[in-house]
Amino acid sequence: MTTRARNEGPAVAGGGRTGKGAAANPSLPLQDSTVGVFCQGARVPIRVAGRVVGYVQGDAFCKTVRASIHRLRVPPAWAVDAQSLADAESLGARTVEIRDAESGCVYRADIALIRRRGFEFDRGHGVQVGLALALWDCQRPGEPAAAQLRLLGV
Repeated sequence: MTTRARNEGPAVAGGGRTGKGAAANPSLPLQDSTVGVFCQGARVPIRVAGRVVGYVQGDAFCKTVRASIHRLRVPPAWAVDAQSLADAESLGARTVEIRDAESGCVYRADIALIRRRGFEFDRGHGVQVGLALALWDCQRPGEPAAAQLRLLGV
């Protein structure tokens, strides 16, 4: 595998990453052994304005970001680009997984929940869909992965 400059050109599904932001930063891995499996398997890049912002892997839209830069403060929430969410859904994603590269936490939410309880906004970076931080399932480094029990469907 050859090394690519961060701003050299478009990323490819085979592994190259480019552009600005955490999703394009090669120093931010897509898997962290301290958290368990985070978006393993074949991945299809999701782009916004030509930049890779995340990947669809299996039924998950996976992003690696830095909370200090990307998490909303008012209201406390995680947000994703509205078009990237729609693109991920069209590729079969049913959940969003956001890995905070600073803490190692992996935040998960069903796209159905994001659509039902989320809010749209535009603060100069295009239309985003936010979901309150309290509504995300959070797996911290070193904690075992816990599946949330569904009401009546345990």
